[in-house]
Amino acid sequence: MNKVDLVNKVKSETGETKACVEEVINAFLLEVMKGLKDDGEVRLYPLGRFKVKKYKSRIGSNPNTGEKIKIEAKNKVKFFASTELKESINESK
Repeated sequence: MNKVDLVNKVKSETGETKACVEEVINAFLLEVMKGLKDDGEVRLYPLGRFKVKKYKSRIGSNPNTGEKIKIEAKNKVKFFASTELKESINESK
């Protein structure tokens, strides 16, 4: 499912206009991104939680040449699925 599919499914479920649903979803996604940037974590029950993990800079090697290279520090987003989500995707259909 992509964002367009999500908008269409929510529109069907709620009866709202496509523009309204898209506006709400865009606002939701923006707030999740802001929450990760500001707080480092967003919990969405019963889906799970998103958490920013900080990686330090380190020395790595180019797999083609074996040359040592510096890998800059960066932040990545990790997702931790809730028990409810894990159970729901493993239920028989």
